[in-house]
Amino acid sequence: YRIIVRVTDEIGDQWREITPFDNPGPALAPRWTAEVGGAIHGAVVEHEGLVVAAGSTGTVAAFRPHGSLSGRQWSRSTGPVYSDPAFAPDGSLVYLPSSDHTVTALRSRDGREAWRTRLGAPVIARVLAAEVDGDPRVVVAAGQELWCLDGVTGRVAWHRPLPELSAGRAASNGQNVFFGCGDGGAWCVSGADGSEVWRTDLSDGHTGVQDGPWITNILLPGQLAIFSTRNRTVGLDQATGAQVWSLKGQFLFCPPALAEDSLVLVDAGGTVKRVDAATGKVRWTAETAGSTDNPGVLIQGDRA
Repeated sequence: YRIIVRVTDEIGDQWREITPFDNPGPALAPRWTAEVGGAIHGAVVEHEGLVVAAGSTGTVAAFRPHGSLSGRQWSRSTGPVYSDPAFAPDGSLVYLPSSDHTVTALRSRDGREAWRTRLGAPVIARVLAAEVDGDPRVVVAAGQELWCLDGVTGRVAWHRPLPELSAGRAASNGQNVFFGCGDGGAWCVSGADGSEVWRTDLSDGHTGVQDGPWITNILLPGQLAIFSTRNRTVGLDQATGAQVWSLKGQFLFCPPALAEDSLVLVDAGGTVKRVDAATGKVRWTAETAGSTDNPGVLIQGDRA
């Protein structure tokens, strides 16, 4: 186990350390473990039983777990990965963002490289893989630029400058691309060429990069686009960017999860809320053991 220790002194300086510890009591025993290499900072992704994990040393490994066996299928080396990979919509490729300035596509069946595209800056943002404007696309930010790549060949379809950093995962409704940025803006651009459709200011008067929706994962329930900032989560109209609802809370660092017609949100203090996606109305609230640090939400049936 690991515990995060945070201390703030009388003048506001902070100290933070992650400390490992053992729990001698009853615990969940892992069914299997596998060495990947380095730390796994991004999500472990899955498609039709194939699980892919990537580490900070650049090792990518694929598994088909069965019972107590990891079922390792293949291992390959790319650049160091610090964010979420993504499968192509049909599962044939898996896309890896890397701090070595590249996005690499590996074939799911054997791990062989299909293409690698250099973007000129570390790629620490999460990858969107989706059908955009009728074609398979990979959309990701690198530095202060948003890139849209051909999902099959890796060729650049378009790119556009950003006013600040963006490290979350964009979303697409098939026509447009939605993303958050450190300038405090919720953005919508054309999937065809990256031109601006609308921008809604969510800064609430704050000027810091970390106050805006710079690391949020965008969700598109119904006709809304969901963005999170340091202070609130909002539902915006996909067509116009107009605000439909707003909910106060520090939901920025936990990607929201969609559960049928509602959202599951976890704030920095460990409070979990289930929220109506169309109206922002809170359906229920639950408290966890304490503050959270980049938790992930898994929806399985009627449990979160």
